[in-house]
Amino acid sequence: MEDTVRIQPHNFGMPFEEVLMKRLNARLTNKIVPDLGLCLFVYDLIEVGVSYVLPGDGSTHTRVKGQLGCELAEATEVGGRFCSKEMMKYDGGG
Repeated sequence: MEDTVRIQPHNFGMPFEEVLMKRLNARLTNKIVPDLGLCLFVYDLIEVGVSYVLPGDGSTHTRVKGQLGCELAEATEVGGRFCSKEMMKYDGGG
């Protein structure tokens, strides 16, 4: 996963990687990520890029690469919507 994280000035006093993880978790947790499934949490930061401050914005913008903990849902999807529970097949996990 690659993303750009915006950190506002009131967070500058906190540990940098902790703020990055909190911002990424707030943005990605409980969201569907295409080709990955349901994102449960940000597992690890692999690479943290250089932070930039854009003109007219006091926040920093940092490019990061990380690992996500995701669950791939196995449900029947029709027309972009999930079918009702009665229509989904359950194989008993075996």
